[in-house]
Amino acid sequence: MTQEEILKYCIKNTEERYISYKKMLEDIFKDKTNFPIGDELVDWYKELLREGKNKEEGSLKELHLEIVHLRQGMNPPYCYQSYKRKNTE
Repeated sequence: MTQEEILKYCIKNTEERYISYKKMLEDIFKDKTNFPIGDELVDWYKELLREGKNKEEGSLKELHLEIVHLRQGMNPPYCYQSYKRKNTE
């Protein structure tokens, strides 16, 4: 596989995960009987899903930037001194 094909594959998978997190959050907010408001476990689960969604959104932005650089014949963004990669931990 070429580098562009690998990036496209990564972008596709990241988009699917982002959509999945978003859908799960939507379902939690709609289903008040199974996920009652104020329950500690439900609040924890909502926060976990939000963090996952935000992480995937950030990864998606970085991957899009990397594929743009690749298509323009530039080095990946992390090769430049002014670029600060977000901590992925």
